[in-house]
Amino acid sequence: MNWFDKISQKIEKIAISNITAYLVGICIISSLFFKGSMIGFLNFNITLILKGEVWRIFTWLLMPSGSDFLTLLFLVFLIPFGRGVENIIGKARMNTFYLCGFVTSVLCGFIQYFITYAVTGGAQISPNLALYNILTSTLVLMGMFMPDTVVQLYFVIPIKMKYMIVFYIFISFIQMYEYYKIGNIGVLLFQGTPIFYALLNVFIVFFAIKRKNRPRKTYGAFYGQSDFSQKRKEGFSVVKNTKEQTPRHKCAVCGKTDIDSPDMVFRYCSRCNGNYEYCMDHLYTHQHIVK
Repeated sequence: MNWFDKISQKIEKIAISNITAYLVGICIISSLFFKGSMIGFLNFNITLILKGEVWRIFTWLLMPSGSDFLTLLFLVFLIPFGRGVENIIGKARMNTFYLCGFVTSVLCGFIQYFITYAVTGGAQISPNLALYNILTSTLVLMGMFMPDTVVQLYFVIPIKMKYMIVFYIFISFIQMYEYYKIGNIGVLLFQGTPIFYALLNVFIVFFAIKRKNRPRKTYGAFYGQSDFSQKRKEGFSVVKNTKEQTPRHKCAVCGKTDIDSPDMVFRYCSRCNGNYEYCMDHLYTHQHIVK
């Protein structure tokens, strides 16, 4: 069990189901009602944190993302994506994903602050952290788990999630470049780096989950075991694997099984008549079987 699953196990009893919807609600409420001077008491400012305003370590989660219609509509659009990822990795892991996003953003913010202070000899730049960046990174996480799932870009253009990842990362880097063009490196560090920290968290979590499912290698021959004993173990493992060739799960559309795709998650569809099981690439895109 790796560090990610240990955290998930510890918070499993208090994990919130469909947590993405609650976080989107917080983000929308803060965008609609938190204005003006109130923002000055919430933002992530390490200089003020070091002076005793420690609440800023947490209150940046309430920073507004923008109250325009398209931004709020996009936030609502993230709810089914978050639910889809939660169905794949589980409720506790989804909670841990957002928790790691918070911790990663704060730690990287402090590192950035002290590096800029050391390099410039006095200037300290805290990143403008916001919950919005962590929420939007859910799109990338879903695309990494379900690369062939088709979604509607801008609610019109059909596109596979693996291409959505490329599009999202491309737009993110364009946005960071625009921040750099607005002023200088200071604007990029203030507005652009939070986007990068949210993406960094996605890759950390994804590979932490994938690593758990990776088969362990044996290195007995390097630790004094004879070739004969090593071959005996290999022989036993072959016999064991032969008995386990019958798949436990099989997709009703593509025929993919848990043997040829050990990292794939399979689910039954409640809307199909009968026990029809699907892989995550076809769970949300197949035609329902009605008898």
